[in-house]
Amino acid sequence: MEEMRRRKFLKNAGIFLAVSLISPSLSFASVNDYKTKDFSGDSEKTLLARMIFGEARNLLNDEDYLEPVMIGFTAVNRAEKKIKGNSLREVILAPEQYSCFNKSDINLERLKNPEKYDPVSWKKCLTVSRRILEKGEELKHLNYEQTHYHVREMEKYPKWAKNPKMKKVWVPDYFSHFFYKEIIF
Repeated sequence: MEEMRRRKFLKNAGIFLAVSLISPSLSFASVNDYKTKDFSGDSEKTLLARMIFGEARNLLNDEDYLEPVMIGFTAVNRAEKKIKGNSLREVILAPEQYSCFNKSDINLERLKNPEKYDPVSWKKCLTVSRRILEKGEELKHLNYEQTHYHVREMEKYPKWAKNPKMKKVWVPDYFSHFFYKEIIF
């Protein structure tokens, strides 16, 4: 049963997603300056790209964008459900929500000038962000209404993961994260 779910998941997501996300014709122009001090001038697309860059750039490769897309959807779904904010901007920048924006996180400085640190991954993050926000319907098979996630290999899972309002969503075994959706009563 698990193997059938995995095949269906990969079939639905795989080729279309990989090809459409790495296609140069769908990417942002490469002549942009994304250097910032406080994110106040960022569009929602750019802010979501920064979040994906800080949280999931190490998961981006030319064959598989599935996990970074699912991570991106956590912010979109939180905004839709008004969890920790009323807009995508508020959700992403809410304190202690996405660790890459925490003042103590090394990624914070990288988020302020992503082209300097990893221009290839940054361009992919911009494309992933655009696809999520503009073509979300095409990616709905990756949106299980997930609002939270954590690394599988944590010794101690976060307290929120044990909350009865959290329901784990299915993801392939090879993913490095568990995903959850918060049930709003």
